[in-house]
Amino acid sequence: MAPEVIRQSAGYDVKADIWSLGITAIELAQGEPPYNDIHPMKVLFIIPKNAPPQLEGNTFSDVFRDFVARCLQRDPTKVIPPIAVQSGINFKRPTAKELLNHRFIREARGTQNLVHLIKRYEGWVALGEEEEYEDQPQEQEEYVPPNEPI
Repeated sequence: MAPEVIRQSAGYDVKADIWSLGITAIELAQGEPPYNDIHPMKVLFIIPKNAPPQLEGNTFSDVFRDFVARCLQRDPTKVIPPIAVQSGINFKRPTAKELLNHRFIREARGTQNLVHLIKRYEGWVALGEEEEYEDQPQEQEEYVPPNEPI
């Protein structure tokens, strides 16, 4: 949830969705959202006070890091300082239209790569080669209480 929504200062608008996009990008990249290990009610107090979450580790490109950082600007309506305008740096949270021009989006590959991987996976599953993973439900053995005949 965006800081301005938690503070109820600016209300919910499209800029809050941009914040959510940044959080979702982190979750997709790292496998879990920021503050996943903290109770949700406590997180509601942390988000408005702490610096925005960032991608951890060095496994992500600078372009992707910049995309996430722009989505997670704390103040969606922050005035751009004159020096930032001169240097080309934008400190306010971008609109969806502005993000469409970001290098991360512009240089994204087409869906053909994903379609190929999905079809390959479906073929793999159809052949029965799917492995069981920890997050998949396992068949449970029937419970037998102790000291009772089997």
